[in-house]
Amino acid sequence: MQHAMDFSAIGGIAAEAAARLETEPGMLMMYAWPQVFGSAAGPHRGRIAGQAMTTFQVLAFEAPDGQRVKWCDGLWKPWNGGQQW
Repeated sequence: MQHAMDFSAIGGIAAEAAARLETEPGMLMMYAWPQVFGSAAGPHRGRIAGQAMTTFQVLAFEAPDGQRVKWCDGLWKPWNGGQQW
């Protein structure tokens, strides 16, 4: 099964990543992958949600100086380079 993603929102997410990494959006390397969670809450631990396997899109950004962050459904985390939330 394929999932569609609305790419119009990525510009705002990239701008936020650039601000967090103190660089310009055009200087970022961007990576993306689907992440399957065991709950409909996805990356939001502790939130009450259905018990269904749910796929969310993870976006990760790397600045020229090597700093990294990742984003999933409105949450930000440091990124170590692996493809795991």
